[in-house]
Amino acid sequence: TDIKDLNSSQNKEITFLHSKKYTDLAKKTKASYCLTSKNFQSFLPSSCKAIITDKVLLHTAQITKIFYPDSITDNYDNTVRNINETQLKEKVK
Repeated sequence: TDIKDLNSSQNKEITFLHSKKYTDLAKKTKASYCLTSKNFQSFLPSSCKAIITDKVLLHTAQITKIFYPDSITDNYDNTVRNINETQLKEKVK
């Protein structure tokens, strides 16, 4: 079991739908479960059970934290340098 986007999710996985921009993908999802609102549940295939919530993105983040506890840690990388200060500056446009 895992949580993934509409397009890459498979059977026994969870996905989410929060915008009408993704309704075409929702119709084709292979996920078993989908966090969504009442307004979007009709776009899911019959093989995907809607988990109705009014806070789709918040609950998606909470579930993602369960599967990937380190995913919400935003460790700043202080070794990053400005591209203009590297030898790669001529290769980047």
